[in-house]
Amino acid sequence: MREREVNGKLIELSPSEKFVIIKDAIETSGVKNIIKYLCEVAEIFRISYYKYLSETSKTNKSNQELEDEKARDLIIKAYEFKGRQKGARQIKMTLENKSA
Repeated sequence: MREREVNGKLIELSPSEKFVIIKDAIETSGVKNIIKYLCEVAEIFRISYYKYLSETSKTNKSNQELEDEKARDLIIKAYEFKGRQKGARQIKMTLENKSA
């Protein structure tokens, strides 16, 4: 998997491209027991693949945290709308009316 021929030209794949290919193959097939084999074919270490996965999951977690903070801020604004405290139903109605 070091090189790939496209239109008669050899293209070398970077490790990150190999990681993406392996991840896609596992997600498509649904078989998780082939990681060792795919890493051997791609000529990369399994620990490198697992490190890649942990880094992408950290990125996803940080993105989720940002989205959660935005949602929290919207809920607090709805809660304090017009200076009155509200319950869950009123917060929901306020958020729906502001987004419409």
